[in-house]
Amino acid sequence: ALASPARRRLVAGLVANGILLCYYAAPLSTMAEILATKDASSISAPLVALNGANGLLWLVYGLAVDDRLVWVPNCVGVLLALAQLGLRVGVGVPAAGAET
Repeated sequence: ALASPARRRLVAGLVANGILLCYYAAPLSTMAEILATKDASSISAPLVALNGANGLLWLVYGLAVDDRLVWVPNCVGVLLALAQLGLRVGVGVPAAGAET
């Protein structure tokens, strides 16, 4: 099953991509709470922006070397970062001292 080096690289790449997608999507795990409380302070905008920038750089690299195992998950990561930033901007953060 994993006898060839190419097969081992493929399996390792798929496992790494699964972990990467969990990493990119993790901030969305609080989406229901964010929508219920109208408070997106659990999403760190600078961290999400940097994650999106990182994904964008890897996306460009993956396209340059024509490697789907690199560009596909990072394209998803960029889209998830945009969704998270949109949620942060759209829902917002309550003002200090405001009742939630």
